[in-house]
Amino acid sequence: MVRAGSRAPSVGQSAAAKIRDRRKKTYKVQLEHVRTKKKKLKLHVCSARPKEGYTFLPVGYADLAERCKEKSRQLGVDVAVVSAGTRRNGPTDPQKLTHHVHRVGYHFRSDIFDQACNFLGYREVNGKLIRDTGFDTTSRFERTIARFAPRLELNANNRSTEQSTKVKEYIRELFPKIPEEDLEEIYKRAWEQGTTTVGNASDLSLSRQVQLATIARIRHTYTDYDKLLKLVSWKEARQIVEPMSLTKLIEWRGENDNDTEDFEDILRETIVIDDDD
Repeated sequence: MVRAGSRAPSVGQSAAAKIRDRRKKTYKVQLEHVRTKKKKLKLHVCSARPKEGYTFLPVGYADLAERCKEKSRQLGVDVAVVSAGTRRNGPTDPQKLTHHVHRVGYHFRSDIFDQACNFLGYREVNGKLIRDTGFDTTSRFERTIARFAPRLELNANNRSTEQSTKVKEYIRELFPKIPEEDLEEIYKRAWEQGTTTVGNASDLSLSRQVQLATIARIRHTYTDYDKLLKLVSWKEARQIVEPMSLTKLIEWRGENDNDTEDFEDILRETIVIDDDD
């Protein structure tokens, strides 16, 4: 008969050996595609200064705003849409057009904003965001033409092209779902030289011009506004077509996509430990 006391050392040694064996076991990390419900972008409208830990980004940096939005969506972080109309008049009714046509920028969480700037090559210079020259996508030929444009009398054409590009970028940023035909018509009509259209109103910011020009396009093209003007005052006609105009405006914003149940593929890490026990 073996006494209990004489077995204790062997049991202890056995346990220690098992621990050592476990530590020696190898493991590997596998990446697998998993289909999961797509997270929604958490948007709300505000007018106040950014709260602590957030940074203001004005309209006009479409690539930066898109990256910040996507990262915020993935992390489930709130994004604030900044409205100048709310600042002047207080909270507005989301069922009214005035709630949707005063957007001037966004509040993004500062760490997300900084990471996006680093990724896309933006840095702040004298309070303005500038893209580093290393990220400049223009060709050497384009830069040479720009340098010698005055001698070639291309200044006017260059300015026109630059304006067209900038305006269309603003439209696409504020209304990502707008059809290309409507975008082209908005620019063609609202920024026609020598007219008094909204695109030539020097007292309005470009973001404001774009939003007013877009809602004008919707009224005249997608509602009975022009017919109603023959029957009632312009103010009454606008009130009648406001619900339909708002529906189209929100559709072009693309934010109603949050109401749909979408799925996305993500990569998930799985740790696999070799175990023969």
